[in-house]
Amino acid sequence: MIVELLEGKNAKEKADIKADKISLQDFSSQYTEDGITITIQKVTKIEGGIELLAKAWKGTKQLGFGKNGTIETERFRIINPPVLVPDVDGTIVRIYTDDKGKTETRKLREDPLQATILSLAHTIKLVGKEDTQIIPGSIGNTTTTVYPDPDPETTSVDGRAFYASIEDTFANVRAAAGTSAEPSTINNNHAGIASTATTDRYDTLIRGIFLFDTSSIPDADTIDSATFSLWGTAKTNTFTTIDSVLYVVASTPATNTNIVTGDYQQLGTTSFGTVTYANYDGTNTVYTDIALNASGLAAITATSVSKFGTRFGADFNNTAPTWEAAKELTFKSFFADQAGTTNDPKLVVVHSAAGAGGTKPNLLLLGVG
Repeated sequence: MIVELLEGKNAKEKADIKADKISLQDFSSQYTEDGITITIQKVTKIEGGIELLAKAWKGTKQLGFGKNGTIETERFRIINPPVLVPDVDGTIVRIYTDDKGKTETRKLREDPLQATILSLAHTIKLVGKEDTQIIPGSIGNTTTTVYPDPDPETTSVDGRAFYASIEDTFANVRAAAGTSAEPSTINNNHAGIASTATTDRYDTLIRGIFLFDTSSIPDADTIDSATFSLWGTAKTNTFTTIDSVLYVVASTPATNTNIVTGDYQQLGTTSFGTVTYANYDGTNTVYTDIALNASGLAAITATSVSKFGTRFGADFNNTAPTWEAAKELTFKSFFADQAGTTNDPKLVVVHSAAGAGGTKPNLLLLGVG
């Protein structure tokens, strides 16, 4: 099995092994996933991943790619590709413990072909355009999708830093140095707060950190749009009055490959994009996609690692909840350390070369831990 070959390897080594095995798969069929039909014309192994040429349709309508949706055949480059998919009868088992000490089990199966199709279908839903003038025969190369490394990290990390167990006022908890960090977590809360039974006291505040190696984007390209996606597995809000919007912000951890306690205070207060509590999907069935605004686009670097974080609205705006005893607000999702599946955090960036006018070939890089 591929997963056995990955044991003891770093992120780069894992990517090369998975790419080698995926490139041997037969992608000659037409595939339909989540309303997207995909025809793959060519698969080639490249350094750290695979490259696919493909067309896509939504229903009977062909989708265009690139800034203006004029590209007919997309060039998808998948870096550090996935090989595992969820399966209740799967023989690959992931066991993890959540914030409440509850042990959870996830079952998967090894299916590199299906994992590739699932990754492509979601990204195509984000970047494919309907009702555009597709240029027949055009081949694209202007979209990049990246995922954080799993442990042991090579270039990027995801995880969380938080304050826990010591009850204090909201202001003090928010301004504290933090108490813990988890750079290698699988499925846990990436933002949230909990109150105690003592009036006006809180004992938990969580902030997420998500880094993406975007150095593969050409340095001179313009960032046209970007989407930050999380695979939500649960959400909870038992407060009566609280700012429960989830904000994407900047993060500046001490290193790109680890998260430490001090990183709790390394999250920004400029909004890069938001999603309301009602629209955050915690059903463990689909991605929650957050379009980045101009500030978020400006934070994407084509020369190294782009750094993002998550914090809930009351934390972001420094507005204390209306205190109630033993209440909580949490946003839960998978992190890259579930390793090798199709539900990792992801950043999809659409970019174009100067003067390309939306007709430059369109490049899609995908990477899954």
